[in-house]
Amino acid sequence: MFVALASGTETTTGGMTAVMSAMDTIVELMGKVWTLMTSNPFLPVMVATALIPVGVGAFCAIRNAARG
Repeated sequence: MFVALASGTETTTGGMTAVMSAMDTIVELMGKVWTLMTSNPFLPVMVATALIPVGVGAFCAIRNAARG
């Protein structure tokens, strides 16, 4: 894989290096999203409120499956 640098030269990077770099970027992004969500008390409440119907639906499905 070739990556063009700002100076116009090209360098070769290994595939594993690119994958690890991408994972570091994703982990850093998720950390920033988590910090943003927990810094505002309104956002976790809204996320939890939005997930209540999902939990109720899963509970009903499990209860109905247990009944037979």
